[in-house]
Amino acid sequence: MPRFSRRATGSSFCAEETSNSAPQRSETRSISGLNRGTLVHNVCVKHRPLAQRIAFATIAAVAGAAVCAPAQSVEVVAFGWNSFGQVDVPASLGAVRAISAGYAHSAAVKLDGSVACWGYNAAGQSIAPAGLYEVTSVAAGGFHSVALRSNGTLVCWGSNGQGQCAPPKNIGTVQAIATGGYHTMALKNGATVACFGHNSQGQCTVPTTLGQVTAVAAGWHHSVSLNAVGIVKAWGSNTYGQCSVPVNLSGVVSVASGSWHGAAIRSSGTVDCWGLNDFGQCNVPPNLLGVTAVAAGAYHTVALRLDGSVHCWGSNAHDQCYPPSDLGAVTAVAAGNEHTLVIAQAPPCDADFDNDGAVNGADLAVLLSQWGSAGTECVDLSGNGAVGGEDLAILLSQW
Repeated sequence: MPRFSRRATGSSFCAEETSNSAPQRSETRSISGLNRGTLVHNVCVKHRPLAQRIAFATIAAVAGAAVCAPAQSVEVVAFGWNSFGQVDVPASLGAVRAISAGYAHSAAVKLDGSVACWGYNAAGQSIAPAGLYEVTSVAAGGFHSVALRSNGTLVCWGSNGQGQCAPPKNIGTVQAIATGGYHTMALKNGATVACFGHNSQGQCTVPTTLGQVTAVAAGWHHSVSLNAVGIVKAWGSNTYGQCSVPVNLSGVVSVASGSWHGAAIRSSGTVDCWGLNDFGQCNVPPNLLGVTAVAAGAYHTVALRLDGSVHCWGSNAHDQCYPPSDLGAVTAVAAGNEHTLVIAQAPPCDADFDNDGAVNGADLAVLLSQWGSAGTECVDLSGNGAVGGEDLAILLSQW
């Protein structure tokens, strides 16, 4: 069975392979939208227990293990390598606005502007500083984490052995961030790039020919930029061709970097990959169109299409390319060393409150007992904040 965890809630980054497990399979999987049938208003169906799913709205478990959330709620789903708990999304996470996956830890920005991290913590990379708020994005690196605040300042924590958590004092206002194995990238106001941290491969020696930069991405020992005219440039280690951007690559609108390979989305919605390809992570599936986001892991690549479906290819040794079959419509993707995070629409719940397999008088009694209240036990089927006529209509439609 695939290993995954989901909770209500990126940059993409991944690091070195540390598992000795042989790959079990390398495959492409497409998981599209909600597969729970026609969604009418906020009619719900049952899904996994509270221990596995926390939605963006108030939820309650009914005796019998049905857990419900309004149909329009969303969740974080994590799957793949879990040796350090990087797939065990905290039950207390709540709502988030962004996700990021590092070597063996994961991070999310909550709606209140705070940061939650989980997974490997040997260097303190999974303990966000107390009092950290007003965060707009977060990047999880090899063994460090970086947050970008709404005022354009950076907060870093975790390993700083190479200065990856020591931004230059004159860095100025930052617009976007990316983290590599032991270095950090910052896209500054003025469309210029600053890099700090490990520079043994020249990954922090920013070229002077980048142009007006609009996005950055970081690999294990290399750096990538995208400029305003859709041109991608890369510098640093090129052992596996990760800095050898295809000469015919143009019209790029988004870029991602894995440990040793790169990925880019063209304005046509197609994907190009280059670099290390030992597990097929650069073998883009044929006829993959309408891609809106891409994330690159150590040995796998993840694409999000306009219809909310997720496509994964490359190594699947830890089921990092095996999303759960009931995955809802996805809005964001992130790839770690060998794990994957997505933000998806949570499967909705139904009116069978007592979980006896049928909507009947017992369920009606539960609804009436909470009439006029905010509702518990998923009784607020309409998600409008009060149990009333709309919820009764939904229940009766399922009778």
